[in-house]
Amino acid sequence: MKYAPLVFVVTNYLCEAIMFPTIFSLAIKGLGGLTKSASSILMMTPVGGCAFFIVGLVADKFGYVAPFFITLTAFCVVWAYARKLDKEYIEK
Repeated sequence: MKYAPLVFVVTNYLCEAIMFPTIFSLAIKGLGGLTKSASSILMMTPVGGCAFFIVGLVADKFGYVAPFFITLTAFCVVWAYARKLDKEYIEK
């Protein structure tokens, strides 16, 4: 059981590795001549480095369980976006 947190963190990153290419390809779909500019802007927007800083601050202030709610919130936002897109594609 002492390796359980490590297993969960690695599993979390594996799921995130699948999300970014999917979000990236959906974001630049159908942009035509703006695809090159939009993809470069999209590559500059991830705040992964900053998120670790925020998670550390929250962990120092509220304990080691609270930061997981930041990740949970982010996953819920991505899930809601995926559900919205899924409904739009089904209706077409």
